[in-house]
Amino acid sequence: MPSRQFWAGISIKPNFALMQKLISIFIEESESMKHVKSVVPSFVFQAITADEISHMSRNGGNSLGLSASDAPILIYSFTIRYSKTEGGGEDKVIEEGGKRIVERSERLAKEMGFGHPYIYLNYADISQDVFSSYGSKNHRKLKEIQEKWDPEGVFGKRLQPGGFKV
Repeated sequence: MPSRQFWAGISIKPNFALMQKLISIFIEESESMKHVKSVVPSFVFQAITADEISHMSRNGGNSLGLSASDAPILIYSFTIRYSKTEGGGEDKVIEEGGKRIVERSERLAKEMGFGHPYIYLNYADISQDVFSSYGSKNHRKLKEIQEKWDPEGVFGKRLQPGGFKV
């Protein structure tokens, strides 16, 4: 059977104590998945620096809603690769565990005062509201651009039936 993958991510302000607790949450929740065939849970913290944000903003602004004053930001992303077996129910186990990691991590980061609303599209789970994390002004601007250049939804709906929608 082919391998499958669950992806998700949140953004935080750097804080060592928070990062240690996020790792503990990840390990705790991964325990509930260890019986799934070929499961490989992994995570990474990736920095977004003020310099990177300023480069993003050079030519007409930054649709992600990030400003240099937000930096540094850490993207905490994780993926869980696994094998699906005939009638095994792995998707449900992995999806529920992954969503618990997101919910617990977001809640903890917010409680500790180090949460950041930005969600990196490439690492987000389909249940996460990526475009709202860009801020209402940027989300509205992206919708206006889509309506102007793709009023019939050729690129945003028909040619891309899955994924995130502006």
